[in-house]
Amino acid sequence: MKIGIDLRWLVFGEPDAPTEWLRSTLAALLARPEPHTYVLFHTVFNYHLFPELPPNVVRHTLPAARFYDELQDQVAFEGDFDLLLRCTPAAVLDRFPLAKQIVCVADFAHESAPQSLTPDALRERRRLYRAYQTGAGALAAPNEDVRAALLADPWTTTDVFVLPSASKPPASQDAVQTLLAAFERVARAEHPEARVRVSTPPLVSIVTPSFNQGAFVRQTIDSVLAQDYPHIDYRVVDGGSTDETVAVLKSYGTRVRWVSEKDRGQAHAINKGMAEARGEIRAYLNSDDLLRPGAVRRVVEHFQTRPACDLVYGRDAFIDAAGAYVGMYPTADYSFAALADGCCISQPATFWRKRLADRIGPFDESLHLVMDYDYWLRADRAGGTLEHIPDVLAHTRLHRQTKTSGGGAPAAFQARYHREVFAVCLRHAGFVSSRYVYGWLLAAVFNAHPWTWRYEEPITRIVQTWYQNRYRRGKKRWRAALSVVYNERQYVLPFLRRQVAALNPRGWVRTAPARVDLADDLWLGPEFALAHAGGPVRLAGVPARASVMRVYRAGTEIAAVELRAHEPADVCVEADAGPLRITFSDSEPLPDGRRVSFKLHGTTLFTERAVA
Repeated sequence: MKIGIDLRWLVFGEPDAPTEWLRSTLAALLARPEPHTYVLFHTVFNYHLFPELPPNVVRHTLPAARFYDELQDQVAFEGDFDLLLRCTPAAVLDRFPLAKQIVCVADFAHESAPQSLTPDALRERRRLYRAYQTGAGALAAPNEDVRAALLADPWTTTDVFVLPSASKPPASQDAVQTLLAAFERVARAEHPEARVRVSTPPLVSIVTPSFNQGAFVRQTIDSVLAQDYPHIDYRVVDGGSTDETVAVLKSYGTRVRWVSEKDRGQAHAINKGMAEARGEIRAYLNSDDLLRPGAVRRVVEHFQTRPACDLVYGRDAFIDAAGAYVGMYPTADYSFAALADGCCISQPATFWRKRLADRIGPFDESLHLVMDYDYWLRADRAGGTLEHIPDVLAHTRLHRQTKTSGGGAPAAFQARYHREVFAVCLRHAGFVSSRYVYGWLLAAVFNAHPWTWRYEEPITRIVQTWYQNRYRRGKKRWRAALSVVYNERQYVLPFLRRQVAALNPRGWVRTAPARVDLADDLWLGPEFALAHAGGPVRLAGVPARASVMRVYRAGTEIAAVELRAHEPADVCVEADAGPLRITFSDSEPLPDGRRVSFKLHGTTLFTERAVA
């Protein structure tokens, strides 16, 4: 087999547990005479993790800034990779089958200690891990604790195995044999310990909250009972209606489970129904809306073919009281920006998994009008995967008595609606979109006071600017900046320590600033200077021309090495802490006008973070 190994986030020279676990195991694997061909993908910063390689191992140095794009291009170009081994959950490679990837998961700390991450970082971490938990060929854990945590998570539907460390000789053979066995399983698509993704057709639970909708509730119930998918758990939760609703419910006999009693509003009724629901897929349908024929079957098909998906929504057509077509709800392909800007998700056309409901909890009963919008925002913030399909799944009915029409009190409805929308947007997105701001202006200012239409443009600009500056450009900006610093602390602190180490006894910095001329194509220019914390200086790569590489510390030459044109070189020079300057005696021009001397394959002289 031909197996690619992604080394992007293994850090050379850092004695952390994940790096040592994987470095020792891979070193034992690569040292073993095997019929497999291994291709290492790394950056210049971890080239020296494996300085000497046998003939069946080749390597590619890729630019850090475009690592995954370059990796996918290289894999597509060669076209004959059987597997990829990913050494940490990183960017999803969408151009190589997930089912042919083995991902090493060093820990599951973002679930055991979610408070250690900011909400945005936690959301992105969950989305990344869940893509692998549901779609990867296999997950490798360093010990039984991590394996147990992965298997206990409801998103894990793939093979999870323990890959022991090979740092001690007795364990090295076990680690290699375990990894080789995983290669064979994934290549043959055999997962003996994997969970059964879909052993039986999943049960779909649908709840209909109702109050005094006797004119329409029968059509709603019939649209559910007429679905061509047989595994539906359906119940109606009525709030003690005083019209013909109860009589309609009784007419269905045992075909519909229902209850009619006073409740605390729509969200409370939905939560009551969901508390008794048994299905792995959930939805609610208001008592004046309809499901399209075949909607549930289409949703189940999507969930079965997209195991990483947590919530799916389709298109929704508006109808009037008589059932005539009025228009389409403006759904769109999912993005958080589209959701925060104007709710691209239509509620009656939306279904979600039980695992998502367990994660984010019940609907917010303090909300009267936008409990669904709040739920979608929470689903995204919790790291859920939300997807849109183009099928029309439902009909939303527009009539005079519907809650969203104002129920005869449009001014009060608009005031409450915008209060709730502004609150949930600020809570989950950190800002209120200009669309909602203008909607509030239209209802509260322009329509209420017609003379203000003459000043529509300046009023709109002033209010929108105030909202954006107050919530997006101020608070949001500083929160994001602090989040970046906090989440990158493991890189920032070592960098600061290196800078402190370069201080002289008087406390003055005696190092040059980091100004390495390292472009994305990894060519070094004829001269560069930077701070050095002490230790061996290693540069591996290929010179563009025959030249002499000279190394200066604090202005004094400490080494000179002759390089031959186009011949691989791996230079190692000992240097104390201080400012370093490295020069090459010759260079050649590139078409873009740059002069370059050395194609860098690996180095210990500077780190990715220090250069960036």
